[in-house]
This record gives sequence, C-alpha cells and structure tokens, in this order.
Amino acid sequence: MENQKIIATIPPPPLCFSCGNNLPEADFDLYHELVSELSKKKKLSEDAASKIVLDGRLSKPYIRPCCRTMFVGDAIEYRRAQALYDFSDINEQVKW
Repeated sequence: MENQKIIATIPPPPLCFSCGNNLPEADFDLYHELVSELSKKKKLSEDAASKIVLDGRLSKPYIRPCCRTMFVGDAIEYRRAQALYDFSDINEQVKW
C-alpha cells in the first residue's frame, strides 16, 4: 500500500443504525484493505473475503446481519466521493 495517496473521507457511522452496536472507525478502512488483499492474494471472491474478514479479522467479530451490512454499505469509494462535496453551506442554514 506504499505510494498510495491517502484521501480524506467522511467519517463512517460510529454505531450500527439498526442495533446500536459500536463500530470502531479503524475497522472500516481495515475491512476494505483486508477484503482487497484476500480477494487478490488468495483468489477469493469479494463476498467470501468479506465474510472471512467480518467473522474474525477486525477488532471484534461482527455476527449480526445489520452490522455486517454497515461495512458493505459503507464502501470506501463512496466515502471518498462524498468527501469531495462541501456541505457547509447547507448545514449553515440549520439553526438549533
């Protein structure tokens, strides 16, 4: 992964939207790195690599289907694309 440019991304959600389980931010990027590594080096499908990683290669196993979906639905490419948009003008109008 050397010589790869790091792109600032929007932060992933800290909790599972369904069950409220804690989702450490470091696990999101590690998830994508490990899935990519397993699918390339071990010649596994991304689905199989994803299941292996979520079952025991992160800071904790993610057994619940809702938590597993949070990782799959939070593709790093999506986060990178979203980080390119400036939402400050939209959020500036919101007064609490």
